[in-house]
Amino acid sequence: MLNLITALLCFSGFFIGNFIAGKTKEEVRITKKYFLLSLKIIPIMIFLFVVIFEFDMVLLMLIAAILSLIVRNPYLFLGTSFLINDVNFILLNSSLVFIYCLFDGSFSKNHKGIFLKFLLFIIPILGGTLNALFNWNWFGQ
Repeated sequence: MLNLITALLCFSGFFIGNFIAGKTKEEVRITKKYFLLSLKIIPIMIFLFVVIFEFDMVLLMLIAAILSLIVRNPYLFLGTSFLINDVNFILLNSSLVFIYCLFDGSFSKNHKGIFLKFLLFIIPILGGTLNALFNWNWFGQ
């Protein structure tokens, strides 16, 4: 349940980034190439930290990464990363996902794709929460 609340707080970075970008249009335009580079590096960093902290979840994260590439939306991968319950990883992952959402929100001009991003982000987290609540043992935890 705590992962769900943490994930919702991290996804709020999307709206914060959108708000900040509306107030600082000139700075966003100047730093656009660095933000875009960060949007590519952050998921790679998350995957590397999964290898370091929870090696037994690498297969799940690989499947999530492949599915994210197929649907061309990294939020499925980001949401799946919240299924890992290592305390150190949760803090690191939450920070990276918040920064990712912050940068991505700063480029979002319209809110057409926000519902799909939120849905792809929250579905794996809800699956993990239901797994923990009902002890279904989907992920071997």
